[in-house]
Amino acid sequence: TRYIQEDQMEIDEDPAVNAFQKRAFRNAHSYNIHSVSSCSDGETFFSADDLRINLWNVEHSTECFTMVDLKPADTHDIDELITVANYHPTACNLFLHGSS
Repeated sequence: TRYIQEDQMEIDEDPAVNAFQKRAFRNAHSYNIHSVSSCSDGETFFSADDLRINLWNVEHSTECFTMVDLKPADTHDIDELITVANYHPTACNLFLHGSS
């Protein structure tokens, strides 16, 4: 990664920034994901889109459990969207989600 320092016109290398993909968690959402929240146990997290919240285990990237599903049989009947989702900071069995 290259950046320019504000007080100097130098370009420096930043060795602290290294982004790479470790694991992909795929094919569980039909809509754009807007929330990802990790659990305090360090083993699970969930992802949320407009209609679903899925629970994942970090060791099993090919399967998840749907915790909330607001998708109706006919998409024309959608009257509520998930807008936010988050785990409780210390209690793994509690989470919240907001909808509109």
